Amino acid sequence: MEFCGADSHQSIVLQSTPILDVRAEIEFNEGHIPHSTCLPILDNEQRASVGTLYKQQGQAAAIALGEQLVSGKAKQLRLQKWVNFFREYPQGLITCFRGGLRSKKAQAWLSELGIHRPRLAGGYKAFRHFLIDELMTLSKYSALTVVSGATGSAKTHLLRALKPYRAVLDLEKLANHRGSAFGNLGPQPQQAVFENHLSYAWIQMAQTQPVKYIIEDESRMIGRCIQPEVLFQNLRKSSIVLIEEPINIRIENIYQDYVQEQCSEAMFDKYFFALQQINRRLGGVRYAEIQSDLETARYQWRQGQGTEVNKIWIEKLLKYYYDPLYLNSLQRRQPRVLYRGSGSEVFEYLQSQADNPAS
Repeated sequence: MEFCGADSHQSIVLQSTPILDVRAEIEFNEGHIPHSTCLPILDNEQRASVGTLYKQQGQAAAIALGEQLVSGKAKQLRLQKWVNFFREYPQGLITCFRGGLRSKKAQAWLSELGIHRPRLAGGYKAFRHFLIDELMTLSKYSALTVVSGATGSAKTHLLRALKPYRAVLDLEKLANHRGSAFGNLGPQPQQAVFENHLSYAWIQMAQTQPVKYIIEDESRMIGRCIQPEVLFQNLRKSSIVLIEEPINIRIENIYQDYVQEQCSEAMFDKYFFALQQINRRLGGVRYAEIQSDLETARYQWRQGQGTEVNKIWIEKLLKYYYDPLYLNSLQRRQPRVLYRGSGSEVFEYLQSQADNPAS
């Protein structure tokens, strides 16, 4: 079979079909299908050279240059990587951007070695359209229960503990960000990668748990990743379960997650930078106060005096910044509250609703 058509997109997702993506790495990083592996036929520089020649002299000249660049030893090295891929994933597929020249060439070279695998009709572009269409439909029509609560309520921990029992949409995991000014966990995916993985995970979940989804109360932006607008609007109008924890518990939760598990020079540098980002909202006096507390915490850590003093600036950050923001948001929205209680009580409530379609 030469092609795997659009009617196979759903089954590709449900089976987590491995895909050999022969686009250049720069293209792959901008957006790709989950469970695909980037083993390019042209590297970034070669792709740029071929593209430039295509614009100047047309397709025939560009193809000739591509074949010249990928010949001899270079061709053999690529082929060996592709052969290894299909030895590991014999049911895999081949793709490029539109399912055209690059994937066709890879398919032909592999066929010469006795490996006959279809390429994805329409390539990544068509599959991306499918994922976005599905994401928009699921975002608009799915029933959501939103887990809400002030910063430090351990909402993310609760959601992840619920995964064996409920269908959970973990946006922060997909975005690699905790969703706050201080929530940077490292490099974030490109927007298209975030959307593709969200859609892929949701399509799979909808097959086995198509009743109601649990989602954390998030802002429109999770770091630099942006929720689809239709999902954000659904989230904002949905009923919530509200975690209510005293401030000392919330301080301890933040301390454990944000300080105790990762205390280092890099951590302090990251938090000084994050503090600068909210300088205007805090106001000059409170910004200087928290900055001084953070400096003191770093000094004591450097002196081997522990990290407990970080709780001082954490408490002020909650009182001066996060709690007012959250309470104002809740006041504006006036959501319907299905249940309120401590983290453990909310967990038990949501766990108990697992088999109840009305939950």
